[in-house]
Amino acid sequence: MLQILKVSNFKCFENLELPITALTLLSGFNATGKTSSIQPLLLLAQSIKSTGSINKLSLNGNLIKLGTPGEVLYENSKSKSIILGVKTAEAEISFELNLEKRNPNRSCDIDSINFLDVETNSLLKLNNVNELLSVEEKSASSLIRKLKNIIYLGISRFDYEELYPSPNELDLVNADVGTKGQYAPWHFSEFGDQDIPISRHHKDESAPTLRKQLIAWFDYIFPGSEANSYHVDGTPLVKLELRNSSTGEWRRPSNIGYGLSYIFPILVACLLAEKDQIIILDSPEAHIHPEGQSKMAQFLSMIAASGVQLIIETHSDHILNGVRLAAMKETIKPKDITIHFFNKIPRSEQDVAQITSPSIDHQGNISDWPDGFFDQTEKDLSLLSGW
Repeated sequence: MLQILKVSNFKCFENLELPITALTLLSGFNATGKTSSIQPLLLLAQSIKSTGSINKLSLNGNLIKLGTPGEVLYENSKSKSIILGVKTAEAEISFELNLEKRNPNRSCDIDSINFLDVETNSLLKLNNVNELLSVEEKSASSLIRKLKNIIYLGISRFDYEELYPSPNELDLVNADVGTKGQYAPWHFSEFGDQDIPISRHHKDESAPTLRKQLIAWFDYIFPGSEANSYHVDGTPLVKLELRNSSTGEWRRPSNIGYGLSYIFPILVACLLAEKDQIIILDSPEAHIHPEGQSKMAQFLSMIAASGVQLIIETHSDHILNGVRLAAMKETIKPKDITIHFFNKIPRSEQDVAQITSPSIDHQGNISDWPDGFFDQTEKDLSLLSGW
């Protein structure tokens, strides 16, 4: 499991060391670095997936599109290099990127790789990942595989369609439903009879299959709702159907509430993910009623407790409170929850720190409430009541 994300000279960060745990929430003001803090993970994953190694960093691909090297360099940087790194309990790896060399495909050359094996305390400085894998095969390949298998589900969804595509990647990443959820119907149809780890089972559903467990969790968040998908004979296409009661008619996604089709890929990816796999979610609360948002957060807490690492960007106090409830109910241990609040970027030494990290205890209490941290409801109510 990743423990720390490190970046230097990347976008709005001169230097950043961001602790992450089984469940990490990124919250805060707009344009303060929440998305930028996780983009290095997407860049590394994208580069490994596209080339099978990392000799160049692909700035533009299926996961993320950032433009040119100059656009990702910290604006006050005194050098033309960027460092991206991650740390686990077993190893630490960092990539130094050279932005001096221009590449027509808008990629960045990797000048060097620093790899630290924690067990042996040996530090290696290498030129490429293939050289690294040949020297430290076990710990290095595990970390590279972890990065390669990252799943990213953005806030946008695949346009309403009657039929959905099948993934065409030769080396398909487990549970990768696509950045817009476009492959979720295929996964549900293809792996509907696959058993899900018991730690992810809904308490009221004894059948272990993906199909039964997804419907149980679907009903938990949207009472009465169900999902179904199946391959269309003779084509690579898949049809998705939804309904809001067990006796209702099956409908195409465009003819039923958008929230159902929005959460469907989240449930598929989370239930199918392997232990230690990383899922990055942008705004899982979108298009969901507040009660459903709280339940979604409790579901995600359960998934994190089962061994999947989740990094979630959110603006929802209902997501936060759902996680607090999960801690109080002992669904997840407080030590496995990390919250980062991104404040406005400091412009002087007198400004508050850009990132503060409140903690949650076993009762769901928050240790610190910095100004702007999910407090707008209280501020508005105080004005309405004349306090």
